[in-house]
Amino acid sequence: QVKCGVRGDSGPGCNAVGMIDRKILGIQHLYGRPVYARSQQCSIDSPQNGPLPPDAPSWCQAPFDPEGLLSSVMAIVTCLIGLQYGHIIVHFQKHRERIMHWLVPSFGMLVLAFAMDFFGKDIVNS
Repeated sequence: QVKCGVRGDSGPGCNAVGMIDRKILGIQHLYGRPVYARSQQCSIDSPQNGPLPPDAPSWCQAPFDPEGLLSSVMAIVTCLIGLQYGHIIVHFQKHRERIMHWLVPSFGMLVLAFAMDFFGKDIVNS
């Protein structure tokens, strides 16, 4: 059981990737010895594996899968965007047409990213 304690905590055991993997895939599917167990917060002998310090956070012993569900979804999205841009290269010969077909989705993704960043800060701070 991971107890993060702070809303919006993006530490290794408390980030969205770990939460989604624990909820959907379950604890038994996750990697039991994550790399962050070697960090200064989680090991007296950092950067080597060692005993936990007395004030170690609870996420130090949390299982984690760096190639979990959320990172796989993001890899798929990246491939699909690259495929779309590749189709534009193949189907449009003039550079002006290519640039126009690239600018519209790129600008849309940029607006979406800024909106997610802006509204994400409001949600965490409230």
